[in-house]
Amino acid sequence: MPVAFHPDAVRKYVLKTDRKLPRERRAVFSLRYMTRRAKTAYLAAADSLGGLTAEQASAVVYEQLGKVLAGWENLRGGDGQEIGFDAANLVALDDVLTDSELWELYWAAAHELDADDSDFFGSRPSTPPDGSATGPAGSAAV
Repeated sequence: MPVAFHPDAVRKYVLKTDRKLPRERRAVFSLRYMTRRAKTAYLAAADSLGGLTAEQASAVVYEQLGKVLAGWENLRGGDGQEIGFDAANLVALDDVLTDSELWELYWAAAHELDADDSDFFGSRPSTPPDGSATGPAGSAAV
């Protein structure tokens, strides 16, 4: 599935810490696919974090996540209230995710992990925007 043909296609991802929860309580993240060039830049950004302060590193992580995170469902704060997705305020994740969960999400995006990898959504959830299983005539969904 070339990204250029389906720029709005996403895959779903559930954090390992949520996988044992009942389906209705799991936070589900929607991640965009990346081209090879975008993925190279995304991974290079992670490699550059070594000499940065925690605040600088956090800014880089959220800038990169902002390029691939298309939304989330059922993400709740400590008070149980659902947190709406706001691409301009991803730092809100600091209030609900641990460091390891944030890095898991970062690497899931980089390595194109999806619901199939976590065995919680059955068949591949990412279908072409036209709703077909194969996309435009002559192409096959992967």
